[in-house]
Amino acid sequence: MIIVTFLSTLVKCIYPKIGGIIHMISFNPLKEVLENRKLTQYELIEKGILTPAETTRINSNHNFTLNFINRLCKALDCQPSDIIEYLPDDP
Repeated sequence: MIIVTFLSTLVKCIYPKIGGIIHMISFNPLKEVLENRKLTQYELIEKGILTPAETTRINSNHNFTLNFINRLCKALDCQPSDIIEYLPDDP
């Protein structure tokens, strides 16, 4: 626990502009895929593909497990690169 606290504090010191949260992965491509397919996040919730909490996390570019990415790719019949993109961290 001490190590986790230390690392958390260290990250906040290194990345103070973004409150210690590093967002290097963006779900902006997912929004484009949904728009092109005329789907909304709400429709994905209705179909049981996403939960309301997951849509909030997507909109905030929070981290997800590979299981989540896999489930979303399977449901949308796409590749991970179709729904997420890497954003280099520019301190």
